[in-house]
Order: sequence, then C-alpha cells, then structure tokens
Amino acid sequence: MTSEQYIKLGRRTAKVSFIFGTSLFGLALLTFTDNLFLLGYGFIVLTGLINIVVLALILIKAIIDKGKRKRLLITCGFMLLNIPVLLLYCWIIMTLIRNDPNNFY
Repeated sequence: MTSEQYIKLGRRTAKVSFIFGTSLFGLALLTFTDNLFLLGYGFIVLTGLINIVVLALILIKAIIDKGKRKRLLITCGFMLLNIPVLLLYCWIIMTLIRNDPNNFY
C-alpha cells in the first residue's frame, strides 16, 4: 500500500469509529437498553483492536517513508483523538449508573 492509502485508511477508520461509537452512545442514552450497553462493550473491544492494528501499520509506514512521515503521524494523531471521546462517554455512562443504578442491569 502507498502512504496515501494508509492515510486514507487511518482517517476513514477514525471517522467510522467515531460516528458509529457516538451513534451507539446516543442510542444507549435514549433507550437505556441493557443489550445496547453490551453491544457497546463489544464495539469498544472490536474497534479498539482494529484501530490499534491500523495505527501500528501507519506508524511502521511512517518509519519507512520519510517523505510522508509528517502526514502519516498527523493521521495517527487524528486516530488517537477518539481516545478522549471514549473516556468521556465511559465517564458519562458510569456517572449515570452510579446516580441511578436501577436503570441499568
């Protein structure tokens, strides 16, 4: 794969992870359905693994391709922006569970 393809893959992976994760989070907040929370946990694990693999591939390509290194590393940073979003969503869910445990499980 070319560096441009890695950049597109990384950006697409980050965008899809964010959009689906935010959609799932919003739907879970609206419905408070146990199954959605379980689906959310699985989503976190699956997308986490996918993002780690893609991130590692881009980092390896950045080491190899010195000419595109800056753009590849910027793409890595873009992908890593999903981590604070994930932590915020987890904090919100945990706060809601702690404040009203009868709504969950």
